[in-house]
Amino acid sequence: MSLNNNIPAVSVIIPTYNPGLENLQQTLNGLKNQDLPVDSWECIIVDNASVNNTLQLIDTGWHPNFRIVKESRQGLTFARLKGYEESKANLIILVDDDNILAPDYLSIALSLFNKHPKLGVAGGKSIGVFESQPDEWFQQFYSLVAVRPHEQPQTITGNLSNGYPPIAPIGAGMILSRKCFEQYYNYIKSNKSIVKDRTGNNLSSGGDNEINIIALKNGFKVGYFPELSLQHLINNGRLAVPYLKRLNYSSNNSWVKVLYAHDLCPWKPISPLGVIPRNIKAFFNYKPWKSPANAIKYHGARGLFKGLSELTES
Repeated sequence: MSLNNNIPAVSVIIPTYNPGLENLQQTLNGLKNQDLPVDSWECIIVDNASVNNTLQLIDTGWHPNFRIVKESRQGLTFARLKGYEESKANLIILVDDDNILAPDYLSIALSLFNKHPKLGVAGGKSIGVFESQPDEWFQQFYSLVAVRPHEQPQTITGNLSNGYPPIAPIGAGMILSRKCFEQYYNYIKSNKSIVKDRTGNNLSSGGDNEINIIALKNGFKVGYFPELSLQHLINNGRLAVPYLKRLNYSSNNSWVKVLYAHDLCPWKPISPLGVIPRNIKAFFNYKPWKSPANAIKYHGARGLFKGLSELTES
């Protein structure tokens, strides 16, 4: 995965929809500071039908292989696929428009994939940088906003025998080999996926999980590497309890469907008529009136039950 015949060693793909100028500039500054020579990697911003003018205001002149391409179909998955189609490298890194990669992120990524030839997907730490310091109870919901700050030992796995691996990479800073991404690309293009990933203001998710599952099903390994680190900018809107309730509902709803589609779901489908009694029971179990954390968990349970009821309709 080295520079060869003017083919870049790494393709950085930044899908974006109505990005904030300040956050995007910080993301690009993080890329400017990479210790991998700038002429050995390319940067592709995928404009996913944005209606603001942020992308007209950014400076791209610092990079010889910088492109902005358009994807008119809204949705994170569509934007990622467009980035893949436009990319040239054998190593692809998905960067969100609010991520700041550590200066050695690209070079470490190259080294890891050279060292582990069967590796398909990799990720590491995602350290939250909060606009306002959240309350302590929020830490239990870090995963909801793609924050993974606690260093864990390097772990590589190649199977799903014990279910979805907890160390599987998250979407922020996700690194894929081109061959692995090709398998995911072909799967999505075959219309087999039932995942409705994030689209505009819709909070549905599951695309990151499905990438890892497809990788493992096709014989690739996925890994967590603590030496990979990025900062994730989190604004106050994403700390608001109403947002977190919606997010947990949508995430659990999507999560159930991803697991079910790949025969990994530990729960059985339920009848739509069973949703209301389960919601009532969860209401008294979680006591959402007592605290914000309880309310967020309750809405997560509601999303799970709704997802299970929709499996019977697919």
